[in-house]
Amino acid sequence: MSQTLLIFDVSSRFGFFLNNLTTTSGLTHNVIPRSTVEGLVGAILGLQSNEYPEKLEGSNIAVQILSPIRKHTVEQNFIHETWLQAAGQKAHPPTESVDYHWQASQELLVSPKYRIYFSNPEVDSDLELFLENSKARFIPYLGKSSMIASVKFIGKYRYEKNPSIQYVDVSSIIPFFDEYPKIKIVEGIRLSTEDGMSIHMTKDRASIGTYSAIYSENLNEISVKDAEIYKVTMNGKNPNIVFLPIRV
Repeated sequence: MSQTLLIFDVSSRFGFFLNNLTTTSGLTHNVIPRSTVEGLVGAILGLQSNEYPEKLEGSNIAVQILSPIRKHTVEQNFIHETWLQAAGQKAHPPTESVDYHWQASQELLVSPKYRIYFSNPEVDSDLELFLENSKARFIPYLGKSSMIASVKFIGKYRYEKNPSIQYVDVSSIIPFFDEYPKIKIVEGIRLSTEDGMSIHMTKDRASIGTYSAIYSENLNEISVKDAEIYKVTMNGKNPNIVFLPIRV
């Protein structure tokens, strides 16, 4: 049975998607997580932080990487929360930087760009209207408010399950949990794995479930077998995608 989904591209000069598997706060995922896409769509629709998690939790979402993974490390200055407490107790804020400031390295993605495949009957009509008119109620960004995202609407297209039992070339990243998907190794295609990406964030900002994903470093399609693959019909092209998990 054929259904429809909305396709749009998002990009920014920089991006940052916190990797919670590390012992520091300075490392980023190489790929935009599903939970971040939910937040991005929520911002476009103007949904509050306590609204979009429940409304968008059941969305079908697939992600295609459109730009090479490039990173740049920067040094950032931070102020400890005790500075605010001290500032409230004095006529003038404290100036002893050694007591309240520290510096840490932070990875940033350089010029990230992704194609988002999205479907949710509850919000599709409203989202399509915003995308068609290049509007958003809240400013969308890629990880941090300073990393404002450019959103380009590609269109509304039909998709259906691909019935093939053979290897199929897939344009999106390939999510998985414990077992690696069946991938055909092709000379010249460099594959990488990203682990620990958040599936969903609750309204209380708690992460619910994580998944891993395989992607092509040089932006090639990945040939995969025995996965739940969907074929999209768009402008004479028929890209295949795999939706990100909705729950563990």
